[in-house]
Amino acid sequence: TEYNKTEEELKNMFSEKSKQLTVNVAKLDALSPLKVMTRGYSVALSKDNILKSVDNVCKGDEIKVKLADGTLDCMVENINKEN
Repeated sequence: TEYNKTEEELKNMFSEKSKQLTVNVAKLDALSPLKVMTRGYSVALSKDNILKSVDNVCKGDEIKVKLADGTLDCMVENINKEN
């Protein structure tokens, strides 16, 4: 059991868990939406809902575009649907 481990075994176990935590934090950081946005991506919102299709907005709608360093208040002037 954990109670019967030597100090050295506990240090090794702690070191291994610490390394695993560092790896997992790096993975989460790479997948973070904010980290992705620093590479030039953005998130468009309409009424606080993420826009996933041009079908969810109409000409004249006000939307927000979230960038890595702030938010843009925009108005839809034209919709060009692909496919």
